[in-house]
Amino acid sequence: MLYWNNNKIICYCIISMKKVIKGFTLIELLVVMSIIAFLMLASIAGLTYGLKKARDTSRQRAVTTIQTALMAYYNDNLIFPSATDITNQGGTCTASGSYQRCDVTALVGLNDTGNAPAANQDTAPLHTYFEEGFRSPIAITTGKDLDRAIGYYVSSDATQYAVCALTELPNSGNVTIAASVNADGDNWGCFCDGPLGQEVACEGLEDPTGATD
Repeated sequence: MLYWNNNKIICYCIISMKKVIKGFTLIELLVVMSIIAFLMLASIAGLTYGLKKARDTSRQRAVTTIQTALMAYYNDNLIFPSATDITNQGGTCTASGSYQRCDVTALVGLNDTGNAPAANQDTAPLHTYFEEGFRSPIAITTGKDLDRAIGYYVSSDATQYAVCALTELPNSGNVTIAASVNADGDNWGCFCDGPLGQEVACEGLEDPTGATD
């Protein structure tokens, strides 16, 4: 706009500025959604791995606890609980080569769920050797069958033993076993304590999450 003032032409310029609001393009939205989906999948995978690792740690601790009790039993008796000791408690032993795999329930005096004492708890070989507060790993196992989750292996002369448990993660084990694929498409691991561990290698145990292996 121009007007005359004191022999001068004064120009007032009015500039109209319009704010342009630009939205996301379809490509940008797809990229963002893909990143979010990837992060969610990574979080779920990490959580799943963490839960398996926690359950495996519980199984390892239970095996170690039983092994410690077995050594205390041996110090007092100069022999480990035999297959006869287990069957006398109502447990089952299955012969395999030079050793037998026996029920852990009859060995430690827990019932089959692993959460409460068995009826014959007081006469179970290892009952008096457990530290107060021992908890079976079966409490976090779907199938709730302690004898499927952990095995007690003893030689015919009861001078050698092993306590073993299958693990959900192969790298949680310390004994090499034949490839056995679980429901997730991964191989089981095997964790053992005792001199027979490498020989028995979790023989006869089943899926520690409750499904039949």
